[in-house]
Amino acid sequence: MNTSPTTCPICQRNNYCSVAKGEAADACWCHHGYSSANLMAHVPEHLKGKSCICPACAQARTAALKTVVSLLKS
Repeated sequence: MNTSPTTCPICQRNNYCSVAKGEAADACWCHHGYSSANLMAHVPEHLKGKSCICPACAQARTAALKTVVSLLKS
């Protein structure tokens, strides 16, 4: 498994992390519409602080969580 800071630990594709590219953290896609705590919850423990998930995996997990919450409420 690739543990590069620019690789998503879930799907192994580019995670488009601005911080890993040396840019400001607030320029990163994850700071716009996502909770950092929620995103980090999906990163395997041994990769926390080393790699972030990609937008596609974040979106898929957010959608799945909304579905589960909706099912629990019904």
